[in-house]
Amino acid sequence: MRVLKARGGAAIVAAALVVLWLVPPDEGAVGNRSAAATAGLDTDGAHHTSTEEISASGPSAPPGLAAQLAAARTVAARWPTAADAVADGWTLAEPYRSAVGAHYLRFAEVDGTFDVARPEMLLYGGDAPQSPIVGLSYYVLYSEPDGFAGPTDRWHQHLDVCIGPGGPLVGGDGVGVCATSLEAPVGTWAWMLHAWVVSGWASPNGVFSAENSLLH
Repeated sequence: MRVLKARGGAAIVAAALVVLWLVPPDEGAVGNRSAAATAGLDTDGAHHTSTEEISASGPSAPPGLAAQLAAARTVAARWPTAADAVADGWTLAEPYRSAVGAHYLRFAEVDGTFDVARPEMLLYGGDAPQSPIVGLSYYVLYSEPDGFAGPTDRWHQHLDVCIGPGGPLVGGDGVGVCATSLEAPVGTWAWMLHAWVVSGWASPNGVFSAENSLLH
């Protein structure tokens, strides 16, 4: 999945639409944090460890951030396994990938508003029903949101995810529409942020890092 760092200006869109082709994932969960799928996320380096990211929950954290992270952690606890997510109406949008997990999405939640208590995606450590939740992902349309308090959250865009006539299309959902519809712009309308807030799965790369090295 190609990622474009978004801060500093709007993305320049290529003439041809770029379509996301998924690499077949490994079977089962990675609750023991062992090796799973080998296909990673091609990033621009924004996921690298930084002092800003590490201090997101420390004594120097911006006012209000600790409360936001606590709220996000409480939300994640509602769906401890992938089976819980499916039972409550979440849809698998992208199977497990090393460093980013499996993405379960609620299309009805995707809009132009950021709400800590209403993430658009849940991240799991595998594809099996018992796979544990490892984090959250926020997916906001139209413009980059203010998001979490302070400068530590680094929103990014996926140019190979498009918005079709029926709404945002992620992963294998509606790839044909992405490839053929002239009215389906690539992902320059959508902004994403991972939040590794689940106990035991805190990313060594930072709470808002694009990748989590524990998921290898």
